Amino acid sequence: MVNVNNQIEMDKFSFTITVENSIILLKLSGRILDNEQTNRLISEVENTLSDKINKIVLDIENIEYINSNGLNCFIQLLTKARNMGGDAVIVNVPEKIKKLLLISKLNTVFTIKDSVGQANEILTNSL
Repeated sequence: MVNVNNQIEMDKFSFTITVENSIILLKLSGRILDNEQTNRLISEVENTLSDKINKIVLDIENIEYINSNGLNCFIQLLTKARNMGGDAVIVNVPEKIKKLLLISKLNTVFTIKDSVGQANEILTNSL
């Protein structure tokens, strides 16, 4: 198990990156508001992605608020994973963010599951 734990806090936003079984687990918390936050997250994920580590689970259970910068960040992470031959799954979506994903129709772009375990099962059995 490779464990890359980076906890970055900026304006009440933090994330941790853990790699296990070639799957990147991103645990996000707080408020995703600006490009500085999302650029740092994307940069850290890019440093972790490879041909063998190309699947991402976005655990957003502790996200309090997200705006268009955050949604754009999710799309960029999905695109980067798919460009490396992988995929991304969003899990533990708070109710208010579920509504935002529905309104923005991103629920049709992303695979959304209830738990990290469900996401890992999908990503392990696919691609």
